[in-house]
Amino acid sequence: MVHVTARRIDDGEPLREAMFQRSVGLKALALRTKAADPVGKGISWQLVSFLATRHSWARDTTTLRTAHLIETALEVPEGSLFETITVRDRIERQPEWAAL
Repeated sequence: MVHVTARRIDDGEPLREAMFQRSVGLKALALRTKAADPVGKGISWQLVSFLATRHSWARDTTTLRTAHLIETALEVPEGSLFETITVRDRIERQPEWAAL
């Protein structure tokens, strides 16, 4: 199975820089994503933190929706903070009886 997802560019450095230049913290960015979301849901400040941090517990990938909301909320060009990637599942699961 193949999944299309978004990966943060340069370990999140462009994201951190965009937040710094706009003086936008984690919670403020989360609120901005809510305003940018057509359904008004947005993303949590905790998810913003996972994507923006340099720590070992950082998340490198996220959904295309999340990437779009963050880029829209920060008013940066699409693709400047996240790149679109295709991920192929490593193991195709088959029923146990298929091996018989």
